Amino acid sequence: MRTENVKAWLTAIAANKCRDFLKSPARRVGELADDRFLTLRDSSPTPEEDALGKSADRNVYDLCQALGEPYRTVATQYFCDGVGLSEMACATGQNIKTLQTRLYRSKKLLRDMWKEKEEV
Repeated sequence: MRTENVKAWLTAIAANKCRDFLKSPARRVGELADDRFLTLRDSSPTPEEDALGKSADRNVYDLCQALGEPYRTVATQYFCDGVGLSEMACATGQNIKTLQTRLYRSKKLLRDMWKEKEEV
């Protein structure tokens, strides 16, 4: 080993290692096939879709709050909070058939209210 020029010796080693890295097959980037691009696509909603979704959710909530009381609670919990009818029946102690009837009637009322709102 030459001890008189250590700096040149270390520089040559570092340069060779860099060249080896640049030549290595792990560094090479291949082209992606078209079917692989589909897995890279962003599936999250765009800002416009997000804003429209929030607006629609707010409209549904406002319409549910405009319903009369036996229907308001069922509609709000079902449509806005995502609570199932069986969970509501367990929590409130009411018959599930009663809750199903209230939900059916609230859907009809909400549909009519939505149509009125669109006409205006």
